[in-house]
Amino acid sequence: MGEWSEYFEDFPEENPANWIDGRFDPAAAKKAREADRKLAREQAELDAEISNLIKKHSKKLNPDDWIDGRFDPKAAAKARREEEELKQLEAELEAELARIDAEREPTPPGG
Repeated sequence: MGEWSEYFEDFPEENPANWIDGRFDPAAAKKAREADRKLAREQAELDAEISNLIKKHSKKLNPDDWIDGRFDPKAAAKARREEEELKQLEAELEAELARIDAEREPTPPGG
């Protein structure tokens, strides 16, 4: 026996690709496949265009201006300020704790 394609050439009704909605219609099946290919090609072109637009316009956006998945430069700037304030307070607290620990350390004998 030869290739499947040869079998389907001899018996097109056996090819599942020639059936549309439960009826044998090779011409309609061919048109449907062509329409699917055209749709896929057009969708790929649109996807590429959208991707290019995103790349073009995202260069203008500062990635640090995104917060919680949305572009909000003011809220992002506020969050950065608050984060810096917290870091500063944390550093001050660590310094104060170190000072307290130093005061509590016993003086070595003879010192």
